[in-house]
Amino acid sequence: MLLLGRAELDAHGCRVGGGQSGLEVLLVAIHDYKMRFVGHHCLVLDRTREKVLEAQVEELTRALEQRAGVAR
Repeated sequence: MLLLGRAELDAHGCRVGGGQSGLEVLLVAIHDYKMRFVGHHCLVLDRTREKVLEAQVEELTRALEQRAGVAR
């Protein structure tokens, strides 16, 4: 992050209700007027719904491939 000015990572979180969440974290470096590193901003995006939909698409694709294989 110090060299490029930003860093991205995927993380897993725990919700208050007990569920899991998929998070995308973006760290952006902050510099003062002399270009000295003084901190960072941390931006978090909840990607739980997208992860669930990706899993459903993969499951449906496998089921479709199995049906196509049986029909031959």
